[in-house]
Amino acid sequence: MNLSEDGGQIPGPQAFDGLPNLKPAPDSYIPPIGRGRAPRKAKGGLSLYSGIGAAGKQRPFRPGPVPEDPVFTGPLGRMALDMSRDSEADPVGTLAHLIAALGCALGRGPHVLIGNQEHRGIIHVLIAGATADGRKGTCASDALTLVRRALPTFAQNNITSGLSSGEGLIESIADVTTEQVEEVREKWMKAKSKSEEASKDTVRDQWDFAAQDLENQLKTLEAAVQAASQGRWEDNAWASAGGKVDPSDKRRLLRESEWGVTMRRAHRQGSSLSGVLRQCWDGSDLALLNRSARKASFPHVAVIGDITPKEFRDLVSNSDVSGGTYNRFLTIYVHRNDEIALPRPVDPALLDEHGRRLRDIYDHGRFLDELGMTPEARSEWKDLIYPACNGSGSNTSLDDFVTRTAPYCMRLAMLYAIADHADAIHVVHLKAAHALVRYARASAAVLIGAASSGDARLDKVMGALMNAGTAGMSRKEITVKVFKGHCSGGVLDDVLERLLQQPGFGMVKQPGRGRPTQHYFYDADAAQAFEAAEDDGGGL
Repeated sequence: MNLSEDGGQIPGPQAFDGLPNLKPAPDSYIPPIGRGRAPRKAKGGLSLYSGIGAAGKQRPFRPGPVPEDPVFTGPLGRMALDMSRDSEADPVGTLAHLIAALGCALGRGPHVLIGNQEHRGIIHVLIAGATADGRKGTCASDALTLVRRALPTFAQNNITSGLSSGEGLIESIADVTTEQVEEVREKWMKAKSKSEEASKDTVRDQWDFAAQDLENQLKTLEAAVQAASQGRWEDNAWASAGGKVDPSDKRRLLRESEWGVTMRRAHRQGSSLSGVLRQCWDGSDLALLNRSARKASFPHVAVIGDITPKEFRDLVSNSDVSGGTYNRFLTIYVHRNDEIALPRPVDPALLDEHGRRLRDIYDHGRFLDELGMTPEARSEWKDLIYPACNGSGSNTSLDDFVTRTAPYCMRLAMLYAIADHADAIHVVHLKAAHALVRYARASAAVLIGAASSGDARLDKVMGALMNAGTAGMSRKEITVKVFKGHCSGGVLDDVLERLLQQPGFGMVKQPGRGRPTQHYFYDADAAQAFEAAEDDGGGL
C-alpha cells in the first residue's frame, strides 16, 4: 500500500491496472493481427498510449513497442504519468529517468543478494528514439525537474555529464590520498604560523580566516578517508571554499544527451571507458594501473544516454555487445506521446506533492540494507519470472544484448519495493520489474534492428512457427517440441495469447475426436501487409 504523508492512501497503480488483453474470439478462426500496439485503455476510460491526448488531439501513431500497464506500478509510475501529463514526453522514458536517479541517490546501502553478489540500485539506461519524434530530452527534463525539487543537493552535486574517459571518471570520484591530507595539513600549519607572526590586526585576521578554512578542509578530508573505508558518505555539500562535493560521496548520475559521442570516445585505441562502465554497473572498485594509479573505492555510478537506433547501429561493434557493455544497459524505446504546440510547465502544487513524496522515499530508502522477498514473491520468481528471464537459447545478437535480464529484474523490483515503503519485495514489484525488462528487450530489438517480441519464450514459439511453414504446430507440439514439456498450462496460455497479437500469427480450431485442436500458424503475407501499413504511417 502506498501511504501519503497524512496517512491516506495515494492513488496508485490500480487506476491503470486491468488493461484488457486481446483475447481470442469464440470463433474457430483467429486471424493474424498486428503486434501489441492497438489501443490499450485503462479503467475509467483513461488511455496511456492511445486515444485523445491532453491537447484534445489523437495521440501520434507509435511505430515501436508499447509498455504494459504494470510498468507504471506504484508511486514512481504515478510520478512519471503525472509529470508527462501535459508534455509530449513518453511516460516510460520519464519513468526510466526517475528509477535511475532514485537508484543512484539511494547509494550503496539497499541491495538484493543473488548468490554471494550484492546487486544495488545501479541502473544504466539507454534511451532510444528518433531524432524528430523521440522526445528523449523532454523525458529527461520532466524527470529531472522533479528530482531537483525533491533532492536539490544531489541534483546539483551528483548529476553531471561530459563522460570522456575511464581515467576521467575514476579521477572524479577518486579516494582521498594520504598525500592530499598531508598537503592540506602543511598549508594549515603554515597559515597558523603566519597568523601568530603577523604584527597588524588586518593581516592577522586574513591568516586566521585562511587557517580556519584549511582546518575545515583538513577535517573533511580526514572524515572522507574514514567514510570511504566504510563505503558511506555524508548527505551534504563539502563545507569548504568552492563548495565542492564531499569527497566521500561516490554517487554520480552521468546524463549524456549525445551517447554517440561517448561511443566514439570508447572506440579510441587504448580507451578504458567501456571497461570502467562495466565495473560501475558491477559495483566493484575502480582502478587503473597507470602513472597516477588513482583508485575509487565503493563507487555508485549510473549512466543515462540518449541515442537514435540508426546512430547506434552505425557505431556499435561486435565487442560492445559480446563483451558485456550493453547487456548492462536497460534499453528504453521512446516516442512522442502527444502533440502539444505549447506545453505547459507542470502544476506547482503537483510538483511539490510529488517532490515531497520522492524525498520521503529517499529518506526511507537510503538507510536500508538487504531487501529480501516474501514467500509468495520467491515462488513467483522461481516458477515463472526467472525461467522467463533466461533467454531464448538461440544465441542471437539480441540474446547477447539482454543476458542480464534476471539481475536487472531483481534490481528494479527492489526499487519498486523501496518506492512502496515495503520491507521486502512483493509479487507486485516483481511483476512490475518483469514488465519493464520485457519492454527493454523489445526496445533492444528496435535499437539493434532485430525481430523480437520482447519475451524470450514468445520468441521461441514465433521462431518455431516461422520454421514450420504452412503446416504450423498444434498446442501439444509447441509444448513438446519448443519447450520440451517444461512449460505449465497457465504460462503457455499467456504466451499463446500474446502470440496472437504479433503480426502474421493466427490460430485455427480443427475438429477432432473430442474437443477441437488449437492449431497455430504463421502467415508471412499478413505480416508483410501489416509492416507495409506501418511504413505508410498507419496500422491495420
